Amino acid sequence: MIELPPFLAQRVRPVGTRRTPPTAAEARAVGSYVLYWMRVAVRAHENPALDVALALARAWELPLLVFHALGERYPFASDRHHTFILEGALDVREELKARGIAYAFHLERPGHRGPHLRTLAGRAATVVTELTPMEPLRGWTRRLSEVAPVVEVDASCIVPVPGTLDAAPTRAFAFREATAALAEATASRPYPLEPATADGIPQVSLDAFHLPMPPLTFTRAEIPGLVGSTDIDHGVAPVPGSPGGTRAGYARWEAFVGTQLTAYAATRNDPLLEGTSRMSPYLHYGQVSPFRLARDTFARKGSPGAAKFLDELLVWRELAWHFCFHEEQHDTTRALPGWARETLRAHEGDARPQLPSWETLSRGGTGDALWDLAQRSLRAHGELHNNLRMTWGKALVGWTETAEDALALLVDLSHRYALDGRDPGSYGGILWCLGAFDRPFPPEGPVLGTLRARSTEEHAARLDVPAYRAHVLRSPFRRSPRVAVLGAGLAGIAASRTLRDHNVDTTLVDRADRPGGRLTSRSLAGVPFDYGAQYFTARSPDFAHLVAALAWEGELARWSPRVAYLGGPAITTAPPEVEPPWFVAPGGFSRFAARLSEGLDVRLGSNVERVVELPGGGFRLEGTGPDATFDVVLLAMPMPNARAVMPGDAFVESVASRVHYAPCWSLTFATATVDWPFDAAVVAEGALSWACRETSKPGRAGVLDVWTLHASTAFTEAHLDLPEPEVAQLLHRAFSTLVGLPGAIVGDIHCKRWRLARPSRGAKGSPRYAFDERRGLGIAGDGLGGPRVEGAYASGVALAGHLLRQLAALY
Repeated sequence: MIELPPFLAQRVRPVGTRRTPPTAAEARAVGSYVLYWMRVAVRAHENPALDVALALARAWELPLLVFHALGERYPFASDRHHTFILEGALDVREELKARGIAYAFHLERPGHRGPHLRTLAGRAATVVTELTPMEPLRGWTRRLSEVAPVVEVDASCIVPVPGTLDAAPTRAFAFREATAALAEATASRPYPLEPATADGIPQVSLDAFHLPMPPLTFTRAEIPGLVGSTDIDHGVAPVPGSPGGTRAGYARWEAFVGTQLTAYAATRNDPLLEGTSRMSPYLHYGQVSPFRLARDTFARKGSPGAAKFLDELLVWRELAWHFCFHEEQHDTTRALPGWARETLRAHEGDARPQLPSWETLSRGGTGDALWDLAQRSLRAHGELHNNLRMTWGKALVGWTETAEDALALLVDLSHRYALDGRDPGSYGGILWCLGAFDRPFPPEGPVLGTLRARSTEEHAARLDVPAYRAHVLRSPFRRSPRVAVLGAGLAGIAASRTLRDHNVDTTLVDRADRPGGRLTSRSLAGVPFDYGAQYFTARSPDFAHLVAALAWEGELARWSPRVAYLGGPAITTAPPEVEPPWFVAPGGFSRFAARLSEGLDVRLGSNVERVVELPGGGFRLEGTGPDATFDVVLLAMPMPNARAVMPGDAFVESVASRVHYAPCWSLTFATATVDWPFDAAVVAEGALSWACRETSKPGRAGVLDVWTLHASTAFTEAHLDLPEPEVAQLLHRAFSTLVGLPGAIVGDIHCKRWRLARPSRGAKGSPRYAFDERRGLGIAGDGLGGPRVEGAYASGVALAGHLLRQLAALY
């Protein structure tokens, strides 16, 4: 390793066992360039990691390549985080260009995936990156060090993380005392290294680096479309009013310093006064320099506001970074002090008023008015006022069975929705709620034991809650449209939920008497039965997370049937454990759909006959139902129905013409209980395609066996207009013949003709939705998202996400 200036040398930490070449000759023998892997210091000024990379490239006379990549598999990847990162990339690209430094950006998306970082690292003399003491970046960095020499550089803290402390700090006052002199010395001086250009470094074109992928160059207007092309969570939207990038970050900072810093100490604890800097997202991604923020504040340290801000920036923020560096298990309760773990464990048996699921918590449905508003702020606006965040966090201890459960939920909710989540500072705040960096507060109380208490009731008493409600429930968008979603199947429900979560005025309309579409059930012989969708799988992480939460509530359950394959020379039965797991609703899929629809403005029994486009823009719904005009209409219905409400519309026709549906007759009946060798059957030929013993599904035992049969497409098409009693007789006879069914039907039957049952599978990689930007007209459903239940859900979320990205871009 070359000799670096002291300011940089104290920030460098080698990773792994590969030695950084000590001489230029050795470096050039190892690799053809220096690679700077940019990730959490996305700026080309006051960036120690970039300065180390420049110093190495200059000393070794090698080109420098800055590689900045955005993948799809980082934890809680969403439109919110992706958009902020891409906006920041625009600014750093221009900064680096002005300094003559090569920069390549890669966005992982369909057709553009591969181990490109590993490939580039394998050709590099050394990889320089920023020290980030968290998973998964810590693990990714270690694995990369197996390919090339890697050095980490602390570009995030005023007091360097490597080498300053010998152990994880446990109290703020001790950290303050240990670091005050170095923090003041650094904050009071200009940044020591800032060359205007990359002088002394060989200048080559990007082509000379032989990149394993084409670098992505894009404009701000292209960001919504790029984000939409990725395989991430489109249900968490960008935050309008908080654009990413260095320019936006410093504009916010200068406004704060000019008008709010002096009063910061007096106003920072009231979320209605907006007395905080709101700089944490820009610090998290390193789009602004912490050195500049500290320097600007130190120059005004005579005011109480500046002194308090410096304490937050230099003590509490950096305490969290140093803690995470020394305590690798900072994402577990092992990171808590012993007294906190003991008191929390001792009170695990205390009575809890409720144990809400992730679904209830994430959507602010606990019934605790202040907590729910705080969560809705986090979900819709991407931020939660720090003083309220402490109360919000401690409440989770009383709503979970263990400290481990509370920590897991706090991490999920914070990292998933907060723009400044997934940061050491996030862990610092979360762990504080569970006793970290604090002392015991006797006497012991229920649930929290000797942890410092912060009840929502006491916090609400010192806050104007109605005013805070109006503040949280305001639209985050400059243009806030009225949206009608036609069709309350799963795609329509998913779209409406996503829009409602972001405070968009949304009305869900359906002609049926209950939501769900083909997710529907009734009862026969006292047993709920599903006569549309029979079960579903949850392959995508986001849908699986929702399913797990509803399974925890008891709304869903895993069904492991013995599956028979009929129609061949013999009955064959598969083992009961199917992968991926099959899920059903113990109370029937109608109940599941109703649960998903809670909190939505649902207008059932509304027969919309025509959607009329208005000359000045917008739409009017004609028929029975909401008598209103809407700015945006989303058609979440089978394509023939979309054609019917907008006949002759070229956009609707272009989408609908690509989707075709197969019909299906369904029959449900009860028989005497028999010891069946299977619970469900896939039928290869003949009148039937599927048979299911409803009473084998969790929570559906009865005195009779209840069976649901689905006819094959060929049978249904041949008997599409046959009266229901005749169809029922034919299907029952076919099943009886196939399996030797003893006995006759007992009691009533239920026969249903689904004319639009199974949509054709779209081409792989085809869009999950369609949207006409000019008119504000969108289409979603399983005909686009895929024929599974999960496909309908993904289509609805993707369509809503598209609209939210467009609204955010207009801010």
